[in-house]
Amino acid sequence: MARSLKRRFARRQGSSETANVSKLRSPESLRYLLQIAFNKMKTAGVYDRIGFVHKYSGVHEGPGFFTWHREYLKRFEIVFRRYLPAGSRLGLPYWDSTLESELPDPRESLFFSALFVGSSNSSGQITDGPFSDWLNMEVLTPILPDSTKIIQKERRLLRFVPDQENGEVLNNARIDIVLEQNRVENILAATFPLETCKIATDDERLLSYSHDYVHYFMNGDMHETYSATSEVIRGSGQAKWILVRFW
Repeated sequence: MARSLKRRFARRQGSSETANVSKLRSPESLRYLLQIAFNKMKTAGVYDRIGFVHKYSGVHEGPGFFTWHREYLKRFEIVFRRYLPAGSRLGLPYWDSTLESELPDPRESLFFSALFVGSSNSSGQITDGPFSDWLNMEVLTPILPDSTKIIQKERRLLRFVPDQENGEVLNNARIDIVLEQNRVENILAATFPLETCKIATDDERLLSYSHDYVHYFMNGDMHETYSATSEVIRGSGQAKWILVRFW
């Protein structure tokens, strides 16, 4: 089922070819072309401008979450492909984090190495890989740790994969639960509804919650909606993988 959905999704994206990023390993492979494209897009400022659309969208934790992100990723991919070699059939790659869920410790995955998205030190700084010099597109930072006053400044990306408290990668058990749902509110209802909402879905096994836990696992900039799109991982796509798998 997942394989056929991937083919359908790829055809809808202008006949581009979507690929699991962890399958692209040799320096001469398609992975190298994708990394160059991401960096060109970042250098041109286009990556960040598209990121601001996500930051100010206001569509999280509600029924528009999946349909909005599907359209957002489609538009992101259309622009992304402009930075690929002429005639390329490549599309936006995705990250299948269920592969990490099969490891004794997902934090030790090769995905978090210089070969793919880079590794981070104890301070959260990404120290190697093709995206190690990326800056956060915008961040509001406390002047002092306990201060309520904030300043806006640019800084490097932060990722605290070694600290996975309250977070986890997607796993097949969660996916099975989602696929077993036969009520639309269990997929599209607001996960943080107002007190007056008549439909409240408080089941942390369902899709929107499961998506959130991957953000918490990554931590750092991925932990918050306003900064998550600074991370190349949102572009290379656990969100796209969710849509490929379920849509």
